[in-house]
Amino acid sequence: MPNKLQVGANIICRINGQDYGIVSGIQYTLTSPSDEERGIDAIEPFELSATITQVQGVIQVFMLRNDEGLEGRNITAGMPYIPEERYFSLMLQDRYSGFMIFKADYCRVESQSWNMQTKSIVTGQFAFRGLTARNHFNQR
Repeated sequence: MPNKLQVGANIICRINGQDYGIVSGIQYTLTSPSDEERGIDAIEPFELSATITQVQGVIQVFMLRNDEGLEGRNITAGMPYIPEERYFSLMLQDRYSGFMIFKADYCRVESQSWNMQTKSIVTGQFAFRGLTARNHFNQR
């Protein structure tokens, strides 16, 4: 009987439609598309009103030799080119079935950090925020 659990090693991370093969981990959070409406003297909210869904997350990566980083891969812009920075799209896909697990559009890098130890692989991470997000339930 085949295993029904999704395994992280079987997930491909695509950024702007291209395989981003140096990813070692991803965490993301979707905010609820509702907000509480409150009155001045009311302890409990009156109702939940519709708002927007936002996505934010962190992607852990490995650094390759002679890698140009996020800037070289057109994920974010370097310091003098920040006004020209563009959004990127992020998609997590099952390697074998092609099934889309998660997709976020209109993403921007919020921060990046790198960890360089003398006897270890150089790793880093970058935080992102996106405007739209879909998961496998929204594919219908």
